[in-house]
Amino acid sequence: MTFSNRSTLLEAELEALFRVGQVLSRSLKLQETLQELLQVLHEYAGMQYGMVTLRRDHDELTISAVHCGDKPIPNT
Repeated sequence: MTFSNRSTLLEAELEALFRVGQVLSRSLKLQETLQELLQVLHEYAGMQYGMVTLRRDHDELTISAVHCGDKPIPNT
């Protein structure tokens, strides 16, 4: 990897972290925040697909946010 490419990658990663910080500090609505977080990772970090699951009481897993690239999110 050349210095120029490495510098560009580092700049993109820092931009993504900055945007993630903005999203996390903006809203207290969990669903909205997680969905925006996945969108930022798609736009600034190149993530194509993503899902956030949270563990609730009694070890129950809940899907809290899904990102399917540019495809519509299927109804669950």
